[in-house]
Amino acid sequence: MCTDQQLGDSLEPCVSKTCAIKEALSTKCITESICNRPLRNRTNVVSITAIVGVSLALLAVMLRFLSRMKSRKPGMDDWTMIIAMGFVIPLSAMAIILANHGLGKDIWSVPFENITHVLYIFYFSELLYLGSSTMIRVSILCLYLRIFSQGLLRRITHVATVVNLLYGTDFITASIFQCIPVHAAWTRWDGTVPAKCINANAVGWTSAAINIILDAVTVILPLPELTRLVMSWEQKIHILVMFSLGFLVTIVSTLRLTSLVKFANTHNITWDYVPVGHWSSIEVHVSVICACLPTLPSIFRRKAPATRQDDLALPPDPIPRKPKNSHSDVLPLLRQVTIDEHKGID
Repeated sequence: MCTDQQLGDSLEPCVSKTCAIKEALSTKCITESICNRPLRNRTNVVSITAIVGVSLALLAVMLRFLSRMKSRKPGMDDWTMIIAMGFVIPLSAMAIILANHGLGKDIWSVPFENITHVLYIFYFSELLYLGSSTMIRVSILCLYLRIFSQGLLRRITHVATVVNLLYGTDFITASIFQCIPVHAAWTRWDGTVPAKCINANAVGWTSAAINIILDAVTVILPLPELTRLVMSWEQKIHILVMFSLGFLVTIVSTLRLTSLVKFANTHNITWDYVPVGHWSSIEVHVSVICACLPTLPSIFRRKAPATRQDDLALPPDPIPRKPKNSHSDVLPLLRQVTIDEHKGID
């Protein structure tokens, strides 16, 4: 049986049908040991991704606030980013805990109590992921409200903010009550806990698909207004490229959805969940960094009175291409501090 892989594969369905789940896992573990097969282990992928990601995200947020203190006081976009980090940091910490409890190993090599503990952490990680992705987008939308005064764009941004908050609330609620009783979400894996559960795969796919759409809308929303700014093409390209980096998040979200689909029918959750957790971690950390990028370049400018330009980190002194009164109420917000702001009057 050790040398005949086809025979081993044909026996597994028989064992899973006739044995309890714990017995089947014990049988698989003994078989792997007798056959001297190497134990697979990619726990380092889980922990390193989380440590590097959260470190870069924290650095981006700290630089963001350093920039704000240099140019003007923090706004709603900054405080909502702090709320988002309140989800991101424990999410990253949980990834490290998951690795220590067996995420990244084959399930038959993980102690039974650790499997329950891994699923328990999964449960809360899912809630933290939904909260972080929602609040990061809300922070970006609040930045748009801080920068742009154009009426239609502001109305659309307000609607998008409400939609994002509803998305987060609905799917967090669905995740909390995915099973009745609630604890069955992490205890029913061995088949001994009676429970009524929704189709978690369908909920996960739907959530991920909507998440991708919301990411794309958030990135695209300001682009038409940015293209109408009165400045050189070089400066326009600079701004558009900076905002378009947000499409990286959409790409990562798509890769996460692909890994969720592959994970749907797995019986080896502690091994096969690694790509899902990997892309989820990368997504939230890249989202934080992309959300902070527009605020960072002002750190490297000489001290000067705060301007709306500093909110968006535009290149200094945009070059007007049209008469001053030709269009767009956005440019004055981006280029020139008002007399009141200059005097420090609210």
